[in-house]
Amino acid sequence: MSLSAYSQYAHSVGTNLRLELLAEEYEPFLAKLSVRSRLDLNAFVRENVVLIEKVATSTPKRQHQLLSALSTEQRFWTIAAAAQMTFEASALLSAVELHLVPGCGYRDMIGYAQDVLCAADMDEDYLWPFPIPRPPEENG
Repeated sequence: MSLSAYSQYAHSVGTNLRLELLAEEYEPFLAKLSVRSRLDLNAFVRENVVLIEKVATSTPKRQHQLLSALSTEQRFWTIAAAAQMTFEASALLSAVELHLVPGCGYRDMIGYAQDVLCAADMDEDYLWPFPIPRPPEENG
């Protein structure tokens, strides 16, 4: 399988996870999202990375089993973080295939490697994995 195919499948998994956040039980959490929510998500990831990876890499049936043991709020953040992880993987795989082609000079490869490292930060799905528009930046 090509890296672009892996990337497409990873993005599809993330999209399906993000759609799960539209369930009625998560509406209170979606309503409270703010610009700061991205930082809250990052903190949640640091504390729960093993669970998040399990959810991101499991079949839908296994995802349901893992998530059903959590509180509604934990499920919300776990699903969002797993979606974010899959979007990051998708961006990385696409960037590797696009930029890391053998045969260039090693100095050029430094720049290409940097493009790969920054790929996820250029991906809106990774930056905001929630199924609602990102709130405007707060001034002040």
